[in-house]
Amino acid sequence: VVVNALIPANIFGNTGGEAAATLWLACDRMHSQGPDGFEPLLLRGLPLARTAGDRRFEALALMELGRAALDRGQHAKARTLFLESAQVGVDAGCVIDTPSAIHHAGQCALEQLDFASARRLLDDALVQHRRIGNHHDAAVTLGLLGQLALNEQRMDEARALTSESLRTFRSLHDPKCGAREAVVHA
Repeated sequence: VVVNALIPANIFGNTGGEAAATLWLACDRMHSQGPDGFEPLLLRGLPLARTAGDRRFEALALMELGRAALDRGQHAKARTLFLESAQVGVDAGCVIDTPSAIHHAGQCALEQLDFASARRLLDDALVQHRRIGNHHDAAVTLGLLGQLALNEQRMDEARALTSESLRTFRSLHDPKCGAREAVVHA
């Protein structure tokens, strides 16, 4: 359906529609084709979203470009893209995607062993996830904060954070994410 939307949007000069169709097609390819399959679409959709003035799709494209860089282990590039996505998301009023972009920037900072930045970003993401009632993503962020505490040898804090994350995943009946947190908790 999305591929079929690209052709008329392009033919009729509907830049916003073409941006949306291109970015949704990229999102569709993420899980099946990896960064090499979806990144070219994101690179095509980002300037279309900017031309159309669609800040929401611009933020989405930047966040997904960040995920492509993260998948490739390019943590500095990914972090920059996630932070840019978060700023565009704030400007656009994206209350769900913005904390996710901040979370991912914090994840990159953690991977880069920049613990001070990781804590600041992850704490910010946690506050925002909780403010909008996004319990799942709050639990994911708690898990990363637990991993950060573990890396800093703060074992009691790591245990408390991962315990809270585990309780949330159990209450949400999410054994996959719960198992990941159980490893950090152990």
